[in-house]
Amino acid sequence: MANTIQCPTCGANAKKLNKTCEYCGNYLVHLFAFERRKEPVGTGTEKIYFRSLKWLYKLSIFGSLAGMVSIYLVFFNQLSETQLVQITPIWFLPFYFGVCGVFSENALHLVLNRKAANFKEALQKVFADTPGLTSLISQMVFLPLYTLLPLKNVSSPFRLAIITTVAWAAILAFFFGSIFPSL
Repeated sequence: MANTIQCPTCGANAKKLNKTCEYCGNYLVHLFAFERRKEPVGTGTEKIYFRSLKWLYKLSIFGSLAGMVSIYLVFFNQLSETQLVQITPIWFLPFYFGVCGVFSENALHLVLNRKAANFKEALQKVFADTPGLTSLISQMVFLPLYTLLPLKNVSSPFRLAIITTVAWAAILAFFFGSIFPSL
């Protein structure tokens, strides 16, 4: 059982190294245990074993937006420019985590409903379906990190949100530690 994962579509046990389920043919998604259901949701061929964490991602988005509003509208005059820059990760990283999780779950639903062949293709469709300026901003912020990841085995929305948030934390630490002090 250690070399198998549960297919999020049909629930069958499949080999971890397989790209598709040998029973239903759907793309295998490598989920954490808390992202899997014991019993499927849905009817007929639309039975899904995936448990959404959108509540967590939305809570992260709204909490970070509340923090951002309080920092920049309530405490703005009490903080120096350096302090404002230093506390940016406090609201930016949870916001990024939440938005990344929402995008990733939307992509996963495309895969599970067979509207995309794999996770990378599904992410591209999600970005293409995002309207206007939101699409441009989200592609600038998310696509560079998504394209660097080997999405063959990183298809868990939670895992993807964590990995890319940690990458952004490293980028911000480098920027604030190396570049910002000289500005």
